[in-house]
Amino acid sequence: MRRLREIEALLGVSFSPPSDPEAEEQGDGVFACQAVDLLRAFHRITDPEARRAVLRLVTEAARGERA
Repeated sequence: MRRLREIEALLGVSFSPPSDPEAEEQGDGVFACQAVDLLRAFHRITDPEARRAVLRLVTEAARGERA
């Protein structure tokens, strides 16, 4: 979990688990693993435009979740 917090600090974001019942049933461990998997996959994208597109997609998906 410490490593995840370091990544959060570097990226200036928070990987706090969503507060819905299904996510709570999965637990923090599953959420942390998914966050790390997402970061690893993102890191493998070498095309800068593709990285920006993925970031836009994730950002928009997160905004939609708040509504």
